[in-house]
Amino acid sequence: MEHGGRSIKIKLASILIILSVLCVPVLGQTTAGDWCNKGNAFGALGKYNDAITAYNKAIEIDPQSKEAWNNRGNSLNALGTYAEAISAYDRAIEIDSKDATTWYNKGNALFALGKYDEAISAYDRAIEIDPGLEDAWYNKGNALAIGMGKFDEAIKAYDKALEIDPFQAIIWYNKGNALAIGMGKYDEAIKAYDKAIELKPQYAEAWENKAVALEKLGRHDDANATFAKAKEMR
Repeated sequence: MEHGGRSIKIKLASILIILSVLCVPVLGQTTAGDWCNKGNAFGALGKYNDAITAYNKAIEIDPQSKEAWNNRGNSLNALGTYAEAISAYDRAIEIDSKDATTWYNKGNALFALGKYDEAISAYDRAIEIDPGLEDAWYNKGNALAIGMGKFDEAIKAYDKALEIDPFQAIIWYNKGNALAIGMGKYDEAIKAYDKAIELKPQYAEAWENKAVALEKLGRHDDANATFAKAKEMR
């Protein structure tokens, strides 16, 4: 009960902070930073068009605001306007080419457009700047596996992500998929799915794909039991 109450207080505090930013009188918003903060608050509420308007105001005041360009890109990305998002990220990169997060965000927009080669190049740039950026390794793995069918390379990228954070069930799951679907290495895939399930016992997709891998190995009884377990999770 105490933990739940504390969680509610934290959420209320976060909402009050957002509202306090949004309620600042427009006349008081004289700096690019003020407009960026307002854009961030709108973004946190999922009001991405309003966020873009605020970032545009910030950019009018300070065209060299990396934060405004990057966060404008994030809002455009959230709206599915990927080409415009990439243009915004490119402006942020012109201002500061050493920001790993902006390269990573650009990679995500390129991935969404199916431009996997370019996405991988962007993720590689992010990783070059910050080798500990787990999400860049993970999404590079996705681009290699899902987009290009380069499963060996994808597994290496997933393994790098797991070196940084071995407690991400989705990475173990996607590694399992690359091993099973891409390479037919069902024994190794089952081990990866088991890690995903250990971290997230209700992971229905991991149970299902483990069952498929067991079936491929001819372990029919185990596969049936695992399929039954997957149905319980649905």
